[in-house]
Amino acid sequence: MTWLEVAQFVAADLTSRQIAGQLMLALEKVSAQILTKLDAARRAEIAALRATWPQCRDTCCEAADSRQSAWCQ
Repeated sequence: MTWLEVAQFVAADLTSRQIAGQLMLALEKVSAQILTKLDAARRAEIAALRATWPQCRDTCCEAADSRQSAWCQ
């Protein structure tokens, strides 16, 4: 799992519970870390940032942005 995958789920409007189920992680971990790890104030910010990187929709690539680079870890 990368945080880019989590960002894709957030952009697809999945709830924390749905994301946890998809990634087989504890709900508490997902809920507590989504905004912190993705360095965002709100889930909408994650979705908006994710949409600005069309060249990397499915996989991590050379990051043009430091936040995107962090998401690929």
